[in-house]
Amino acid sequence: MADNLSLSSRSSTLAANQKGGSMGLSGNIDPAAILLQQQLAGGVPSKPPAGGYTGGALQNGTAAASTAAIPPIPEVVKAPEFQLFKEAEHNAELLSGLNELRNENFLCDVTLMADDKPFSAHRAVLAATSPYLKTLFSDMSGGKIEHEVVEIRGVSAEGLKHIINYVYTSELKLNMTNIREVLAAAAHMQLKKLLYYIYCNIFKHEISVFNCVDIIQISEQFELPEVEEKAYSFIAQHLNELVKTEEIQKLSIENMSFLLDSNGLKNVSELELFEATRQWLMFDQNRYQYIRPLMEKIRFPQIPPRDLLRYVNFVDFMRIECNYLLLEASNYHMLPHSQPILQSVRTQVRSNDFRMVVVGGVDQQDRVSNQLLALTPDVSKSDFLPPMHEGLCSHCVAVLNNFLYVLGGQNLFDERGNTAVNSVVRYDPRFNIWMRIASMNDKRAGFTVSVVDNRLYALGGVNAAGRLSSMECYSLEDDRWRYVASVQTGLCDHAESVHGNLLYVSGGFKEGRFSNQLLAYSPRHDTWHERAPMNVPRGWHTMIAFGENIFVTGGNAGLNKRVDIHETEIYSVMSNQWTMVSPLPLPQSEGGVCFHNNKIVIIGGYSWTHQKCVNTIQAYDPATDTWERPGNLPIELSGVKAAVLSIPYSLSSGGKKPSSGMSWPPRSSRSLNASGMGANSLPLGSLNDPMNMGGLRDSLGSMSKTGTGGFGGGNRGYAPSEVGSISPSMSRPGTFGDSASRAQSIAGDDLGEAVGARGSYRGAPAFGSGPSERGYNGQY
Repeated sequence: MADNLSLSSRSSTLAANQKGGSMGLSGNIDPAAILLQQQLAGGVPSKPPAGGYTGGALQNGTAAASTAAIPPIPEVVKAPEFQLFKEAEHNAELLSGLNELRNENFLCDVTLMADDKPFSAHRAVLAATSPYLKTLFSDMSGGKIEHEVVEIRGVSAEGLKHIINYVYTSELKLNMTNIREVLAAAAHMQLKKLLYYIYCNIFKHEISVFNCVDIIQISEQFELPEVEEKAYSFIAQHLNELVKTEEIQKLSIENMSFLLDSNGLKNVSELELFEATRQWLMFDQNRYQYIRPLMEKIRFPQIPPRDLLRYVNFVDFMRIECNYLLLEASNYHMLPHSQPILQSVRTQVRSNDFRMVVVGGVDQQDRVSNQLLALTPDVSKSDFLPPMHEGLCSHCVAVLNNFLYVLGGQNLFDERGNTAVNSVVRYDPRFNIWMRIASMNDKRAGFTVSVVDNRLYALGGVNAAGRLSSMECYSLEDDRWRYVASVQTGLCDHAESVHGNLLYVSGGFKEGRFSNQLLAYSPRHDTWHERAPMNVPRGWHTMIAFGENIFVTGGNAGLNKRVDIHETEIYSVMSNQWTMVSPLPLPQSEGGVCFHNNKIVIIGGYSWTHQKCVNTIQAYDPATDTWERPGNLPIELSGVKAAVLSIPYSLSSGGKKPSSGMSWPPRSSRSLNASGMGANSLPLGSLNDPMNMGGLRDSLGSMSKTGTGGFGGGNRGYAPSEVGSISPSMSRPGTFGDSASRAQSIAGDDLGEAVGARGSYRGAPAFGSGPSERGYNGQY
């Protein structure tokens, strides 16, 4: 109550003074003072009105204030409390001064002992650098300053000397002689920054063929996995240099075994690996016990027979203890057609370089390519592999255990398939060579080929006689094609893929229109079955299996208009249903397709909208349902095919120029030459046992007489057409347009059971199981 009276009396006094009296120099009361009084009395809000108080009547019956606006109160700027000054050379001067004190043994309060050798130092300096010593000093004296003699166990005097010098100077003198002792001391003292410095500056940048083996062993000793990986990677790229030095003899059996298991070895051949391993074994007789384990890691089937004879066969332990490895290599070379199914670890390409290989195609000027382009992983460049025997478009490719088969197609561009061929060749990246195998029974273009259970199946297509309904199967064991169950009617420009043990065929052109049909073929039962149709009819599209699904995109569906199809759909094998997904951004028909790095890649092709060949490369990510553009082909091509191959590092040259065998024939040049080859074919030539298989057989045969091994007989020598290179075999029936080649027209003419090329026949195959009658079985 007293407070209220006091406030009221103050307000009355202020009002009276404002009416008649004067206050201060100006005779006016400061409006801020009045406002303060009113706030204390609770009559005015804490915030002033917008624009401030302008001198109008005050609330609660108070007198009017001055009409002058209230001036803003200026901010108080404080002077800085201090200014930071840092002298750059102080740290170095401090270290230098401390080191001088150490060298003078002045104020030193601890002596470290290693190998009975004393090192005087300052406890504070050591404790500030080494967590280990800080803990040790604290436990020993409780922080009291007493001169102590401390023995450091597990550290050499040499290592401790370098560590103390580093602590006082930040300098370290290292070489491969003292680095182990220094690392041991640094690890013992818990100097993590020093260990990291050694890794970044010594191991990472100073590695060479003269210290890489030491670095591997050091990294194993001190458990430095990143250093070990770096050293092994260096050896993998420079093994050809390492084998020329004595450093290779320092490798342990574990090191040698790890290297010979690696697919990352570069710039070294299998023969050079064999010789390096032989020298390592012969260096110390205690290593003889490792002959067989190490020789089993050499990939002898990838050494040419002539080199096996000249450099391997004469080695005593190879003829006695490892004869079985030579026999394996001999059998592999003696059965070239069966090589894709004679696979083991030793027949695999020693490489981690998986490339998308683009095969053949036709450009905008109707010129047909015979090139193989091996695209780099980022699609920025391409390497040229050996060209095919002739240019091809509208052909097919298939990969069986890293062998590339190229089948059929046209060696001269023709929209009706009049220049279709039935030839089949195979590329072997192991030896970088081509070989011709048995031709198909039918000439085919615009067809499909797939691999199921180590057999090739070729379906449909078109040739001069019309569209084909036939399907034939290639057996590697006897190098023969045999007819199996056909489809109901002639079919071309369809797509095909394999899931599990079933062959799926989608779309294509038949009965005068594009189809949306999906068919499934069982090689085991030799029967066809119909599945759920696609949402969009299409032809010239791409199709590929991934996971439990089958992917389809692109193509064309119009008859006269021929409009590009962008719709993309995925078929679920489990549910027998199609689902639409993100559409193809840019049009691509007649392109190649492959699955690479978990993405579906569409390469090249044709745009019906723009009426031109394209060099587009588009990749679809099934995990995110998105498309991306990784790059472009170096040339615009349609009618192209693609596959993924593991190629040796020796073929990765960083973008070689096309070979002189590049084939670009004019469209008008459609006649076959006198030899039966297309005008654009490369000269093949006859080979007379170029790999000297007869000599290898004779040598191994003699070994069996001495009781050191055996080889399964046969005539001496080796047929020229059976070696690993292109052989024309012009006497072989059915090659390049033989009269025995048959075609099934749109009407589905009966081909009968007549014996055809290479004794092939239409009827029950001589392998597998299934009905005796082949052909359409009415199970659509």
